[in-house]
Amino acid sequence: MSTYSPFITHRFICVLPGKDANEAMNIANCLRQAILSLAIPHSYSSTHSHLTASMGIATTTPEQPLSPDDLLNKADQQLYHAKRRGRNRIEIHERPA
Repeated sequence: MSTYSPFITHRFICVLPGKDANEAMNIANCLRQAILSLAIPHSYSSTHSHLTASMGIATTTPEQPLSPDDLLNKADQQLYHAKRRGRNRIEIHERPA
């Protein structure tokens, strides 16, 4: 079961148990596209005329576990990368093989 929850002002967490990085990326891209398709005017933005979504993804596995705090920190770092790289995009934390 997926969980969506407000985390910090203008940020939300989406927990996707049992989803791998590719599945998480596909879900995030569907969310990003759905938000963009609403065409909500965003006159305060210096980068886009309509509301967009930037997202950061981090995953964990039993073989390479991350603590909940580390997982949130990795996702938050990726969110900031997405914002610095132009917004309206998704960045994912790549785990070493």
